[in-house]
Amino acid sequence: METLSLGMYVNDKISKDDGTYSDEIYKLNTHQSKSVFDSMLNESQAFCVLLAAGQGSRFVSDTPKVLHPFCGKPLLVHALLAAKNARIPVVVVVSNTNAHNVIQTISSFVRIDRDGILFCEQPEQLGTGHAVYMARTVVPDTFRGDLIVSYADNPGVDSDLFSQLRAFHKNERDKLGDSYFATILTGSRAAVGLGADAYGRIVRSRLEMNRVIDIVEKKQIDAMPPESFRIYSEDNNSRWTKDELFNIDEFNSGIVIAKSDLYFKVLSEIKPSQTRKEPPKYEYYATDFVSYSSNSHCVGALQLPNDQLSKLEGANTLSELLQLEQKFLTIL
Repeated sequence: METLSLGMYVNDKISKDDGTYSDEIYKLNTHQSKSVFDSMLNESQAFCVLLAAGQGSRFVSDTPKVLHPFCGKPLLVHALLAAKNARIPVVVVVSNTNAHNVIQTISSFVRIDRDGILFCEQPEQLGTGHAVYMARTVVPDTFRGDLIVSYADNPGVDSDLFSQLRAFHKNERDKLGDSYFATILTGSRAAVGLGADAYGRIVRSRLEMNRVIDIVEKKQIDAMPPESFRIYSEDNNSRWTKDELFNIDEFNSGIVIAKSDLYFKVLSEIKPSQTRKEPPKYEYYATDFVSYSSNSHCVGALQLPNDQLSKLEGANTLSELLQLEQKFLTIL
């Protein structure tokens, strides 16, 4: 796995035909729900990939993280309704351990067969890139519209946020043409405060400030020797020292909109990153799509105003979730 691109790895799994990557995908959806999804897809020319397969191990709970209650609804229902209210069909990515509970929970709040909702399974926990890539199995191959990646544990994301992102993305694409293919939703680490050091940094071109050339995770920066730097050949060999990367204020929210067919193509090319030495563990990161596409296509970013950053807040523990809930109840 450590040498295979994501597309090659998944194709290899499918070719072995053990059912892991084929059978499970299709029994989660009805003909009716697929028909409604396709109809909404043609109308909106966009769909949302809602990532709900994460284990949330730091919650230390038998209940999957995305099913924990938040302001009267499970976390993932808030995220799902944001897309539903924006009239965007949704592909919910689930794991083989939480699929039944997730589908049952969602069906208590929406009509799955008429609200444009499909499910696909991430059969192995191999990172966010792998999770998003699985969504392509339920979307028509002929679709050429937009894809929005969102997260089931971000309850503050709403339909207005999706509308802002789509409008900005369309405007940039109208100005720059086919070379522009993705927009990342970002924010200011200084405005967020506590915990912001852990966020991935947005590296913008030194030549074209509206262009993003990389997303660098905090652990990648930590692993750099003190006097080392990164060189970006696609940006006239610009050099970024370890300190410069660490001090970047703009952070990656993880939410992105992109031309779906090109996004899946780029994802298929990314290589796995080693996340653990012993025993060896590898994952495919969705954020790698930036560095894999920056030579040939333009990626931009919409930095959310500071007064809206609460919409991007999440929680890694039950205690943090309770604190976030109290904050939201105060705002509401």
